Formats: sequence, C-alpha cells, structure tokens
Amino acid sequence: MPRESEVPAMPEMPAVTEVPPGKGKCTTVVQRTQALTLHSMGVKTSEIEAKTGVKKEALKSLLRRAKARGYIPGGPIKEEHVANAPKSGRPKVITESVTQVIEQLVTKNSTRRQYSCQQIADTVADQLGGTRPSRETIRRSIRRWRYMHVHKSI
Repeated sequence: MPRESEVPAMPEMPAVTEVPPGKGKCTTVVQRTQALTLHSMGVKTSEIEAKTGVKKEALKSLLRRAKARGYIPGGPIKEEHVANAPKSGRPKVITESVTQVIEQLVTKNSTRRQYSCQQIADTVADQLGGTRPSRETIRRSIRRWRYMHVHKSI
C-alpha cells in the first residue's frame, strides 16, 4: 500500500446526491464505485466518508461483498462488484407457465373466451397443479394484456 506521501493527487470527484436521513441508509452504485476507487488509491476512510458519504463500517462491508463477488483490490471495478443485492419478496403467482395456460384459454376459441375468471383459475390449477391463482389475479393479468372486456366473475 502506498504511503501518504506517495499517493497521487486526487482528481475532483463529481457531487454525490444527499443520502436521505433515517434508519438503514442506502448508498447508490455510484457512491459505492467511488468509495472502492478511492480505497484502491489508498485514501483514508475518513476522507472517503467525507467525499462519498459511505461510512467506515459500510465501506468494510462493501469491500467484503465486492471481494466475495470477485473484486481484486487495485483491479478494475465491475458492475457486479457494486450492484444491489437481490431483494426478497413475495413470490409471483403468475409464472411463465401460468401465463401461457391463461393465454391459450383466452385466445383458443370463442367457447373458451366466454370462460369466467374463476373457470380460468380452476382450469389453470387443474392443468398445472400447485397453487390456485385467485379469480382477481387472473382478471388483473388478462386486463394487463389489454383484453378489455373482462369483468369480475361471481
């Protein structure tokens, strides 16, 4: 690691937007990239925090995650080194296979076009098994595809 006297003059960094106050402050990809760049140049963590807004503990965590993703200190910084982690959430009810079955039922022939959303949901559950989508989920999906004459079924 270069000594302070050997560190090259730092280029002027572009302004970083303010991080909103509150619990669990998050940093942008730009901030994380700048922080890694400054760290690889040998800049002190206090200066990195002042310039980018990335705190000392967040920088340690960022370095640990970046190294786990293949970052080599001093090497090039790739997008996957600083990308946001995937977020957890509720799994989708309408998967690709469910979408295909619904589309076949709606577009196949005039008899099936008269199916209610509940009948479509029942047919999807029979053909694919597993979770039965609600009639409202079916209705929202069909309307999303711009089939306009879809009404709530009772």
